[in-house]
Amino acid sequence: MYHIQKPADVEDSPADSGTSASSAEQSMRELQEKYRRIQADFENYKERTSREMERLAKTANEELIKEILPFVDNLERAIKYAGLKKNDLSWAFTAGIRLAIQDILKMLGKYGLAPITAIGEPFDPRLHDAVSTVDSASHPPGTVIDEVRKGYLFDGRVLRPSRVVVALAPGSGEGHEPEPA
Repeated sequence: MYHIQKPADVEDSPADSGTSASSAEQSMRELQEKYRRIQADFENYKERTSREMERLAKTANEELIKEILPFVDNLERAIKYAGLKKNDLSWAFTAGIRLAIQDILKMLGKYGLAPITAIGEPFDPRLHDAVSTVDSASHPPGTVIDEVRKGYLFDGRVLRPSRVVVALAPGSGEGHEPEPA
């Protein structure tokens, strides 16, 4: 017959089995808590990554829009200075260009681009760059009376300020170009 000896440090007591069970439960709770923390950290990581990807996409869109706007400006300038009469044959061509410009701006609007309203509005240095001032009895002082270059907002921020001419009160001084900063 075989006789198995138990190690000297092991005792046969029911209290020990309860202690090992509570120790196992404690370990289980610690592991579950660790799992929840890891899961929460992973969710936070996914959200941060998603926000960063969104920010990068907006930055790329903004850069692309900045590259496109000068072409739109040149087309608008060409139409403005064409001096065409409505019955002129090339009037239809410029009307087509106007429609193309509208389509381009509408498409860019889907990505967050919006024109800044300037003419007839009070001068706002956050939205407008004054390139000139003119004495005007027909406009309130500080009102934008002409737009030299259209300005735009992108996602509610100024992408490019409008370059404008601002009315002065008559007799307050001659219209002048602002001094370079």
